[in-house]
Amino acid sequence: MPIFTAFRIATLLRLFGFAQLTLAGQHTVEGGGIYYDLTDGFESTTGEYFRARIESSPVNAWAIDITNLDRFGDDGTQFSLGNTHIFSDRTYTQLSLASSSGGFFFPRLRVDGALSYKWFDDKRLVTTVGAGYFDAKDVHEDKWGYVEASYYLRGPFVLQGGMQVNVSDPGSVSSTSGYVAASYVNNKTRIMSLRAGVGNQAYQALTVNNFMVDFPYHSVRMTWREWVGKTWGINVVAERYASDVYDQHGFELGFFKEF
Repeated sequence: MPIFTAFRIATLLRLFGFAQLTLAGQHTVEGGGIYYDLTDGFESTTGEYFRARIESSPVNAWAIDITNLDRFGDDGTQFSLGNTHIFSDRTYTQLSLASSSGGFFFPRLRVDGALSYKWFDDKRLVTTVGAGYFDAKDVHEDKWGYVEASYYLRGPFVLQGGMQVNVSDPGSVSSTSGYVAASYVNNKTRIMSLRAGVGNQAYQALTVNNFMVDFPYHSVRMTWREWVGKTWGINVVAERYASDVYDQHGFELGFFKEF
């Protein structure tokens, strides 16, 4: 999927290990800026984001994401709403909807859904199956399915891996991608993650009427979430993405507050 167009709240929850925690009525807000430098004559990407996580009950958490981007000579704002629901001490679901105003690179509509299950007596292995739909503002649409596995080692470390198969129309263009990640999770103190991805991208919109089809890419993404005070801190993301179309590297910097 094109970078930035994905709804990332569910992924962040899994990557940071929050899915292992019991919801306890805590709320978090975060705001920050985005900057990515692109090669091959493309303008830099700049923007701002606001995110909130609201735990409305012991079994429900809501995620709100508002991202504004100036990218590929156009600008727009994406709005996302997600829900994590705990059915039992082993099973939970994650659902999300996203749409946007402006920005040809943002979705007209995006829908994601996933089911996760915790295995074995110690529940250290978590598997996830999910699917999604992306209605682009150009001529194409995407449908995909994916599988993921997370293993919580004894101590603060988490290992993850996943694979996604995507089918894009028109043309029934298929693409496959995968990733591996390792995380250090010490909640309320520090959360660090390193993720490497590789695969093929089916469609990449460059302007309203110009896009590339079926090309390889690889990426590396580092996330560092640091509690500076008891209820607030800094979140830093650095990413490098390389493909036959363009290379991209940059960062996101945000500040979060818990209530």
